[in-house]
Amino acid sequence: IHQQSTGSEFDYSSFMDKVDPFHVGERATFFAHESAEGKEIVTGNYDVLLSPIAYAELLGNVFVPALNGRNVHAGRSHFAQMLGEPVADSGISMYDDPLLPGAGGSVSWDAEGMPTSRIDFIRHGVLRAFAYDLKTAYRYGKTSTANAVRGGYGGSPGIGHHNFIVDGERSNVADERVVYVHSVVGAHTANPMSGEFSVELSNAFWMSGGEFEEPIRSGMLSGNVFSMHNEIVGMSHESRPVGSMILPSVRINKQRIIGK
Repeated sequence: IHQQSTGSEFDYSSFMDKVDPFHVGERATFFAHESAEGKEIVTGNYDVLLSPIAYAELLGNVFVPALNGRNVHAGRSHFAQMLGEPVADSGISMYDDPLLPGAGGSVSWDAEGMPTSRIDFIRHGVLRAFAYDLKTAYRYGKTSTANAVRGGYGGSPGIGHHNFIVDGERSNVADERVVYVHSVVGAHTANPMSGEFSVELSNAFWMSGGEFEEPIRSGMLSGNVFSMHNEIVGMSHESRPVGSMILPSVRINKQRIIGK
């Protein structure tokens, strides 16, 4: 906390020596301090750079649930009738890799004892598969994809993912001027069927040449999570774990920001 500004950061790893608490503190302090005395942004369409944290909020509340086989067969998925069709830019792939060495969600068997393997949900923009556990697969005549997970040791198995990865062509996404968004507030209010969302920007900055410039005091980012994946023009060279996801920063053109 600095004046009326706040900042947050975290680190996540299965190995203690991979967690850097000093870096976490430095980043949180940076965002709190540098966000002070931010300026308003004028309502308009802007190129936006979502950090892995901000991207995970939108992805996890809308896009990933649409890949859940139970939601598909219950009519609660935007992708219910779209298997084999393009659902994202051709440069984007999404998959679950439970055998990725050193990753936090890596397992040889899922929560129901099924042997795991990589599952490609979206390959080059085309929807290829949905996630199933044994119960859902048996009910609908499908095959389990070994995507059963537990929320805790005492919880019942349900459909989830192990190491959900978004991949695509990498580039220097912050070279040209862009609105950088570190995190968002309110992603849980997005409509999981239509994909429509409106979220508050948190720790947002103008960015150019890979450097942070002036902070943005407040604003609302609105749009559609599904159509947004046809407008991604670049992914950062580095990805980072955010919970059970491993994500890059993504640059998206002409996104609506509601400001002053």
